[in-house]
Formats: sequence, C-alpha cells, structure tokens
Amino acid sequence: MIKKILMLLMALNFILTLTLTLTLTVLTSEDLLASVSIASDRVLINLIVRSDYEINNSDDDTIRIAGSNGYAMNTNDELLSREFKVKAARLKLRGKLDESLNYYLDWNVNKSFSITESANSGTVHNVDLIDSIDEIWGKYKINNILYFKVGKIFSGVGGRELLQMPQDIYLYSLVGTEFSEISYRPGIIGGVKLAGQEVYVAVVSVNDGTKNKKIPAVGIVYLGDFLEGLVSPHLSFHRSQTSAQVVGGLSGNSAAAEKVNYYYSLGLGLKMWEEQLLLDLNWPTNIYTNKTAEGKNDMTQSMMAEMKFNLNALNSFVPLMKCEYSKKTLADSDYIDRIGYSFGLEYLPMNKYNKWEHELKIYSVYSSYTDEYKRDVTATTQSGAKRSGKKITTSQILVGVTLNI
Repeated sequence: MIKKILMLLMALNFILTLTLTLTLTVLTSEDLLASVSIASDRVLINLIVRSDYEINNSDDDTIRIAGSNGYAMNTNDELLSREFKVKAARLKLRGKLDESLNYYLDWNVNKSFSITESANSGTVHNVDLIDSIDEIWGKYKINNILYFKVGKIFSGVGGRELLQMPQDIYLYSLVGTEFSEISYRPGIIGGVKLAGQEVYVAVVSVNDGTKNKKIPAVGIVYLGDFLEGLVSPHLSFHRSQTSAQVVGGLSGNSAAAEKVNYYYSLGLGLKMWEEQLLLDLNWPTNIYTNKTAEGKNDMTQSMMAEMKFNLNALNSFVPLMKCEYSKKTLADSDYIDRIGYSFGLEYLPMNKYNKWEHELKIYSVYSSYTDEYKRDVTATTQSGAKRSGKKITTSQILVGVTLNI
C-alpha cells in the first residue's frame, strides 16, 4: 500500500511539473502560488520537483602496460545514452509549536524508489520510508543566541557544495560524489548564533564496521555572514572512525588483524553575492586512513569556483558557469586527477529573487569532466604491477525544469 502511494505521489509530481510548464503563459505567479502552496503562521509545506532530459556521453581511452610481460593494450570506447529522469522530488515541512520550539521534515521522495543490492545475499530491495527521510528534527531555542537540535540531522559535512540544495547542482565534484556515512544521521546539534555568525557542534551516530555497533562521530561548522550577507565564509571539520579486518595483519602474518580506520572531512568555502553576481568558492577534502597500508592515507580533494550572473539586460535569464580541479590519492600515491567544467543558462519566468531562490526555473546546462587514472589499483604484487594511462571523459547536456513552491 505504501509503495502504491509513493508511486502515485511521484506520478503527481511529474504531472504537476509538466502542467505548470505548459500553462505558464496563462497563470500569473500570484495565481500559481495561491493554487499550490500551503502556508500559515505555524506551518509551511514546501514541494520541490526537478525533472531532466539527459544526453550523456562517456569516452574511455585506455593504454595499459604490464610490468614484467611487457604487453600493451589500447582501447577507445564511447557510450552514448539519452534518458528522462526525475532528479529531485522532495517534500519539506517546517513549523513551530511556539516561539522557542521548531520542527522540520525533509522527505527525499526519490530515495523511496531507489533500489539497493545486498552485498551478502545479492537480494534487491527498495529503500524503506524511514531511510528515505533525510532530516526530521526538533529545534529548541534557549534564547536568541543558543539553540540545539535533536533527531535525524545533516551534520554539515562536505563543505559548501553539500550545503546547496541538490536540485540546484548540475555538476558534483569528485569529493561531492563520495558518499559520507555521517551526512544524515541520528544525533544532536548544539549551536551559537550571534551578530550573523553561527557556530555549531554536531554529534551523530554511525556504524562501527565489523563490530556491529553504533559509535559517535563529531563535527564542528562555522557559517559566517558579513556586510548583510554580501560575504559568507564557511569552515567545517568532521571526524569519525570504523573498525575493519585486515587480511594477513599489519605485520604480514597470516592471521587477520583488526584496525581502526579514521575518516576526516575538511571544508573551506566563501560565498559572495549581490544583486547581479553570485560567486561561490569551495575547497572540500576527505581523508581516510588506509586499511592495508599502515601509516599511509587515502585522500580526495576538490577545488571549485561557481558563478551566476543576474544581468538586468537579460531580464529573467541567468548565465552560469562552474569549474573544478580534483585529485585523489590511494596510500599516498596519485590515483585520479580530474578537470571539470559546466556552463549554461537558467530562465526564471516569474523573475522573483530572494537571495537567488526561485519558484520555477527552466535551464539548459552542458557539463564535462575528465578523469585521468595514474595507476591501476588491481595490481597485487610488485612483479605484476600495472600502470595505467586511462582517461575517461564524461559529458552531459541537461534540459530541465525545477519547481520549488
């Protein structure tokens, strides 16, 4: 029954997006908002739908040379696909019971239809309703400065990129594509907000690998606000750990040894905006202690710059561009270098801005990134080690609509 209801909601979301697009020239923005939004002094229900038509192209150029045998292999594989996707479907509910107690719900409807495969049994199942709820928490304001949240929360991991709404991201960085165990977890946040500056500490519950128990992960986030929002710096640091079984042990004997692996996430960013320009700089880094190479780390870091222009001469049209350089290392050795970029045009027919938020957005965006692999991680021994000149270039054209009411 729940599955049928969720399927019905997804169908209604698509029909609503299509209908609003086709009837845009007939309805005014006031008529539209009055017909689909639900708001009062105590509760606000927010519906977000993003629908994309994608044209994807992947070009795989590979040159491999095996160390001792000396053979070479060249490949040039190209894959082209076209598909329609509902990229985002979210239902948000926020409200307050009184002046000091607020609540919030963020239901990721798309996740309710995601299919996952068990690593042990190979069985396929849908994500249940509880897991598809990204956030559900209550917030208590002790006074105008101190507050805390309790529930399933976003820990603030991943830098400025993950602070953005997913429906507004056209190209994720290499760091942004790495799943973080501590993104949305049960926990508590305690924060201080004063003169536009906000600092909070998040403590969330994560799985401890092979021990089948929950352990805490900790993060601290700073969100700045200067010149009435013109300049907004961001700093974050998160740490968690997990247990793992290392085959052969760290000393090379045949017995398996248990090792504690640590995960660190660092975020450094700066957003500057005014009526005609939005500039967003971001430098997130993920560091993992290596499970098999003692004293060495795996690290992924990305540097990004994103710009949007709201030029009066273009009325409701907003040009945008983004560039990225990323680097990934395994056991302190180079693995992947990535260079990516995107550019496009957004059209806001309602022409209503509130710090670059919008109700209806139509867009066309081209993005491309190239991953250059420095080595082949399938190598097992020194004599059989391989080095790889593999390059994969992935390009995408998006044409879509985002509804945020």
